[in-house]
Amino acid sequence: QSSGKSTLLNTMFGLKFAVSAGRCTRGAFLQLVPVEPGSSKFDFVAVIDTEGLRAPELGLDKYRHDNELATLVLGLGDVTVINLKGENSAEIKDILQIVVHAFIRMKMANRMQDLRRRCIFVHQNVPAVGAKEKMMDQNCKMQEDLDKITREAAEGEKVASVRCFSDIISFDSDKDIFYMSDLWLGDPPMAPVNPGYSHKVTEIKTHILHCLDEKYKTFLGFDDFALRIKDLWTAIMSEDFVFSFRNSIEMKAYNLMESEFFDVKRRCDVQLNEWLTKTASIQLQKCTTSKSVHQTKERLKIELHRLQDNCETNGMDRLMKFFDENPYSEQTIQWKSNKANSLSEYVRSLGGEVTRKLEQFCDLQLLETEQKSKQSQWEKAIFIEARKAAEEMPEGCPDDEVEKKFESLWKKFLGDLPPERIEYGESVLSRIENFLRECYPKERQVIRDYLDQFNFEHCSGSRAEEISDLTEQQLFENDNNSFFEIRLKKRERAQQFGSTFTGGFIFSDPNENAKDEAKSELTEISNRVFRQVKTEVADISKSTRWFEETDASRVQKVVADGLNRELTDFKRATTTIIFEIKVVILALRYAYPHFVEFDQRFRDSCSIKAKTDKIKERIRNMFFNMVRRQSGAKIAADYVRTT
Repeated sequence: QSSGKSTLLNTMFGLKFAVSAGRCTRGAFLQLVPVEPGSSKFDFVAVIDTEGLRAPELGLDKYRHDNELATLVLGLGDVTVINLKGENSAEIKDILQIVVHAFIRMKMANRMQDLRRRCIFVHQNVPAVGAKEKMMDQNCKMQEDLDKITREAAEGEKVASVRCFSDIISFDSDKDIFYMSDLWLGDPPMAPVNPGYSHKVTEIKTHILHCLDEKYKTFLGFDDFALRIKDLWTAIMSEDFVFSFRNSIEMKAYNLMESEFFDVKRRCDVQLNEWLTKTASIQLQKCTTSKSVHQTKERLKIELHRLQDNCETNGMDRLMKFFDENPYSEQTIQWKSNKANSLSEYVRSLGGEVTRKLEQFCDLQLLETEQKSKQSQWEKAIFIEARKAAEEMPEGCPDDEVEKKFESLWKKFLGDLPPERIEYGESVLSRIENFLRECYPKERQVIRDYLDQFNFEHCSGSRAEEISDLTEQQLFENDNNSFFEIRLKKRERAQQFGSTFTGGFIFSDPNENAKDEAKSELTEISNRVFRQVKTEVADISKSTRWFEETDASRVQKVVADGLNRELTDFKRATTTIIFEIKVVILALRYAYPHFVEFDQRFRDSCSIKAKTDKIKERIRNMFFNMVRRQSGAKIAADYVRTT
């Protein structure tokens, strides 16, 4: 802000953008400048003047605002002029890191077909003779830093073809940096205009037009430019992760912290749920009286509180150790208190959920004990009621009349039992979606797209078998995300990032056979991993408990570990994290009906209806035999046979 951007454009193209001190430009303004016929391959230059970066009026919102604005401007313009006051370029370096990362993610998501742009640095108010030569070391260091950060961002997204800053934004530190003196010679309002300023502006303008003539053979029309604005704006609005960070180092630190925090939460989840199913439930099953159930419940609640406190303490110790010892501790310290509070809140919420499940186990065990104590009473009542019904009903009474009489009597018996208190909570699908969002926080839009594409609700047990073997069509066709690229030779890499998209993949290699062979091999690799998933799902399906997010975590881990292992020696192509997400979702889609089946099986077995149905048939047979005036021997035989 206040570096003379509008003045520079007005001088360069003869425009009348508003100029004044402070934040005079708000938003972005566009004007068309006609080009002298025959001097260039294009007819007009669209000049966009935007508000400045690092405006103090924005306060704490400046980072997100500036990152989004810079990405929009660099994405729209074929050439972007970055205007700085003085020699220091440290602030803009931070912003460029975020822009580069955003471009990589947009390229992966296939939201822009060609994001390769050019940027020019203009340092105003640097009148020193030989400033460019004296600043050469600093400029080289800045370009090295940008190259390093670009590689790290590309490696984080598993985009192997990006090796330097210029692979995304064309920049030559020898040709694209200009130093110029101030507009005025002396103090306004009486100061004359500096002729050196005008000369330098003319030089910069010539360089810009030369860049456009040199790089492009065809140029956008108005309709194409409108589409570019729409596509870029949609891509920026859908990217809800990158822009909130100061620079890519801060973003990398945040990703590392989130990974550690996710692991800590998973450990707490596993520890408390394993205690519930392997310790608490077994102790409750040993109780034979209502009094022992209540005593055991109180003891288990105390044990749960201790386990919960221990789980929170261990998790907090691990988290604090991470904040103190991780390589980005200076960046992660800002989130330390927030994550500590989040962990405490999560453990409390998890403890409340486990307590509710413990209450349900206790209710079921109380039902068992009450049933045993009342069973003999019910049998005596059945004999009495059956004799009465036999006397009241005529001989040869239809079975449906006897059935109605029995159901009425049975309903009366069930009225003495406690009400059903099984809480179903979130569905299996909701828990899977929550897990995916936590596991891949940066790719939530990709997850939403794939969940819509592969509808879990339409997947039954029989349909699950249809995807037991993945096909190339499932993995590669009709996909708007780019998660796969052919490995290129070194001399080809410079042109790769500007290549076109084909069926959701980044390709510069024109050899279709190479693409087909890579797809075939990746499909075979995915199927080898998928066979491991089937084994894991079969093991999980044997569980006698509710479905937990840890079950989805086990499937995800099999896929992630399997792909990492299989792709280590795979030299033909490189995949991104989006490829892993797609295979994980396909694996969870296969597992979903199995998860629903064992979850529902357990809930049904724990219901009051399931418990009472175990003895209903025996009582029913006794009632029918009495009504039909069967002999006592027949009743006794029926009783022994069904016991």
